[in-house]
Amino acid sequence: MAEKTEKTYILTLKGGDIRKITIPNDWKITFGNVIPYQGKDARVSNGEYRIALRIYGKSKDDLRAVMMDVVSFREDSFSVMEKRTTVQRQAAQKQTSAGMKDVVVEARVTEWVNPDKEEDSKHSEEFLKLPS
Repeated sequence: MAEKTEKTYILTLKGGDIRKITIPNDWKITFGNVIPYQGKDARVSNGEYRIALRIYGKSKDDLRAVMMDVVSFREDSFSVMEKRTTVQRQAAQKQTSAGMKDVVVEARVTEWVNPDKEEDSKHSEEFLKLPS
């Protein structure tokens, strides 16, 4: 089998946005302070550290990209599972001996999902159905 010539990384950004980047296998990535070698002095005015993801070609002099606000990154060659709880509520009326009564039905489903895969919209439509 031929060796892959590229790697794809999944980046999580501040605010929750997610991006994918694909780079050649022989490129290098560093992750650290915006101003390298500054250590604790690399804080911005609010005391927060400014972190940058840097992408280099085949040498340290071949800087290809600097990406800010990256919180974490990982290669996409493996999956990460995430525990999610979905809650849906539906209001209905029920006939009782005292007349009609409003009721709220709540359903909770907790499952492990792969956050990189697209969600199945059919699953969410059938999640909570009350008989008519």
